[in-house]
Amino acid sequence: MSRRAARLALTLVIGVLFALAAVHARSFPFRARVFPMSVGGAGALLALVTLLREWTRDAGPESPAGPGDRVLLFRYLTWVLAYYGLIWLIGFVIASAVFVVGFLWREARARPWVAALAGTLTGLALWVMGSVLRLQWIVGRIAG
Repeated sequence: MSRRAARLALTLVIGVLFALAAVHARSFPFRARVFPMSVGGAGALLALVTLLREWTRDAGPESPAGPGDRVLLFRYLTWVLAYYGLIWLIGFVIASAVFVVGFLWREARARPWVAALAGTLTGLALWVMGSVLRLQWIVGRIAG
């Protein structure tokens, strides 16, 4: 598989996941569906634009994707799926904070205190936004 094909595959999978999240959010109460439908729709649209740009771009000579590229592809897919699993298990706000901490620490190689601060600020910002706008975030199986 070439690097271009791997990029196309990853973009397609991420776009489908965003679209599925937006479609699934339609079953939520109105206040709870606004945010996930907006993010899911925007993410799916951006993935579609990226897919079309990558598809129509002049490929030129390119080396085939190596085992490292496949590992990276599956590692990022694992992060996305783990985030969705965390949302289902512990709820959106806490899952988002945990995801930010984990991703920044492991993938971006941020210092632990920077990752913890970013995760805390993410959780706090979502909590404040939910309180001010009276949004009903997904609470998850454990808290619900």
